[in-house]
Amino acid sequence: MERYETSNLYHAWYEHWHRYHWIAPWLKNKCVADMACGEGYGSALLAQQAQSVVGVDLDRNTIRKAQKKYQKTDNLSYQYHDILDSKLASDSMDVVVSFETLEHLYDQQKLLSEFKRVLKDDGLVVISTPDKAV
Repeated sequence: MERYETSNLYHAWYEHWHRYHWIAPWLKNKCVADMACGEGYGSALLAQQAQSVVGVDLDRNTIRKAQKKYQKTDNLSYQYHDILDSKLASDSMDVVVSFETLEHLYDQQKLLSEFKRVLKDDGLVVISTPDKAV
C-alpha cells in the first residue's frame, strides 16, 4: 500500500497536501475524523481550523510517529485502529475525511458503513481516490 511521508521529497506530495488544504477552511468549529491518516501531517493541518481532529490509522508505528511529530495542540489526537472498526463513538463526528484510501480496501461498503456510524446526522464525508475504475 502506498503511504506518503513528508520525508520523501520525491513523492508526488502535491497529490496529498492539496486535498487537506482544500477542505480545511470548511472545518471551523467541526469535529473531524481523518481516517487512514498515515503520517498525520493532514490531521495536523486540519487541526489548525477544526474544533478537534482525530487521526486514525491501522499502522501502530505510524501512529506513534504522528503522536511525537504533530501532537502539539489539545484539539489533535491520533489513534491506532482499523478504520473498518474505528472505535470512535457513534454520531460523534461532523466530518470524516479519507483521502486515497477507498481504492485499497476490498470491503468498501463496510468502510462507508463505518463512516456513516461515526457521523452525526448532518455529517459530511469527504473522500478522494485516484483510481476511477475502483
